[in-house]
Amino acid sequence: MTRELTRISPVHMNPLHDTTYLTSPVESIVNSLEPNSLHSNHDLLDAYNTFSNRIRAEALELQRNSDPLPALEFLRTKAHAFSQALKRDIALAHIDPFIPPRTLTSGESIFTEPRQSTADVVRHAGDSSALCQQALCALSDVFRFHSLFSLFSGT
Repeated sequence: MTRELTRISPVHMNPLHDTTYLTSPVESIVNSLEPNSLHSNHDLLDAYNTFSNRIRAEALELQRNSDPLPALEFLRTKAHAFSQALKRDIALAHIDPFIPPRTLTSGESIFTEPRQSTADVVRHAGDSSALCQQALCALSDVFRFHSLFSLFSGT
């Protein structure tokens, strides 16, 4: 077997030309809105973190490129649901963890289990804070690049 180096053009090395580059994190975030979603807090934190890391890794290309990027197409199709998830998770900053939760509509909050001890309240507050922070980071990344925030026009 001979080993030959395969030449890959620079266009194909750019992750923003891969239509699936943002699919997994965006899909996880959007699917968390579904009633009876099985996404845990950890899943959402991971999805927001992955989304932000992938966007930041391609910051130069996002700033330079004014052409439509294939990696952003999936986000464009899910922009409304993605913005609803951001709204839900950023709103966690306004929830007092020491007040018992009220009954919420599906997708409104991922923290619906009653908390009974101070440890539960502290854990819930930490989870809420971390999730809110990651959602804010993702929103900051969206606002940073025209090619991203333009996907949300009319949302």
